Amino acid sequence: MEVSPFPEFNRCWPTREPQFELVIPHVIMPAEPEIQRLYAQWGALTDAERRAIEQGAWDNLKGIQAAKRDLQGLIINAERVSEDVGGLAGARDSTLKGTFEQLMRMEMDNLELLEHQMAAVRAERANLDRSSSNLRRLHRSYVSPAASAWQSYS
Repeated sequence: MEVSPFPEFNRCWPTREPQFELVIPHVIMPAEPEIQRLYAQWGALTDAERRAIEQGAWDNLKGIQAAKRDLQGLIINAERVSEDVGGLAGARDSTLKGTFEQLMRMEMDNLELLEHQMAAVRAERANLDRSSSNLRRLHRSYVSPAASAWQSYS
């Protein structure tokens, strides 16, 4: 029998550690509203991203994408917390699944828009390269060759 450091408590001192069991109810935990809020922020940033792509505001787009990278970490952490307590599985199947699918469609639309913008930029670049090449050829045909720096004076 274990003895208490205080002799007067020896008769009520426990002989072994009590066993506790943590019971976590399987209900939607408070993380779901947090995840929903983070998804809403992601949607707003994705909408701003679309506008930046349409306007060709590439510096603005870079800032939006940095904000989305930061937000992605918050979403991952919130989902981990919710999964750890068993609350997200049912929530994802219902409420969050629709929101997530909508966000994925928005991302795909932005990707398609960006690809369209990039194709237009590539076509414009090719056109400018052709114009530059034509100007160089035209310039060479009208400009006489430079005289040699070495001339004979004999």
